[in-house]
Amino acid sequence: DPEHTRAWALLREARAMVQDREEAWERNHERQQAIQRARHHLHVAEASDWFWWYSRRNTSDQDALFDALFRENVAAAYRALGVPVPRAVETPIVGAVAPPPLRAPVFTPALTADPDPSHSWAMAVVLRPRTSVGTMQVAQTPIQAVRLGYDRDHLYIRVELGTAIVDDLVISLTGPVGALGEVVIQGPNRQPMLWRYAHAVGEVEQYAMRGHVVEMALPLRRLDLYPGDTVGIRVGFFRDGCLRDAVPPDTPFSLTLSDV
Repeated sequence: DPEHTRAWALLREARAMVQDREEAWERNHERQQAIQRARHHLHVAEASDWFWWYSRRNTSDQDALFDALFRENVAAAYRALGVPVPRAVETPIVGAVAPPPLRAPVFTPALTADPDPSHSWAMAVVLRPRTSVGTMQVAQTPIQAVRLGYDRDHLYIRVELGTAIVDDLVISLTGPVGALGEVVIQGPNRQPMLWRYAHAVGEVEQYAMRGHVVEMALPLRRLDLYPGDTVGIRVGFFRDGCLRDAVPPDTPFSLTLSDV
């Protein structure tokens, strides 16, 4: 099937990238550790029944989710080595079509991580896991909701979890010219860090954490975002180095920043 061919092509290109770096960094012990992390992600992508899901003879309402999980493991190999993730890896292999960008109301929430979002976040755009009647039930998903908003100066993100952060919570951001960066929270009660082009560029200064709720304000100028731009947002929950859940599960959610 064409889906099989494309998935194997992504794996082949990622393997070649890792092999090239391994040969170039043969005597650098620190970078060899990064190579091992990258190979771990590729081994995960090569294992399990990923390619069963790509067969046109097999179908379920989780096809897009498994596609996203497979591609995220391939993408993690590139990120482990500080290599930009190819657009082909970020593009769904099976039936996901990105919805048109949404223009949300402009508002400024108080960052308190209140368990009840009905006050400060009442005007937010709300993203939730897709409902499912298949083998992977929504009740089991670590990410319960993602709420989004913005004002003249900041992009606001609230993540509501069904479990504690064990490894990494990663918020991936894309813009008009491609990847903008990632906000990474590495374990429970850790301050969010902003990464751009595979390098940590500083802490997220405005944030709140309480229980299973994380809220933050990201300065638009720091992300090179301006009125009229559209930002893509996707939240991933990692455990044992592997993506366990993502909202949205396939393509990033697109939010257009209106002139304020």
